[in-house]
Amino acid sequence: MSSSTQDLVTQVELGNTYGALFIGAIIAAILFGLTNVQVFIYFQTQNIL
Repeated sequence: MSSSTQDLVTQVELGNTYGALFIGAIIAAILFGLTNVQVFIYFQTQNIL
């Protein structure tokens, strides 16, 4: 019975890890997109030919 309890605890810990990884990936994707928009606007406003 203790082995199934250990398996349950391990599964919950992995779920928490994947959740944190997912949130981190979403934040990283948003920041990457904002950076790309800033670079695009910067180069569009430059008058360098």
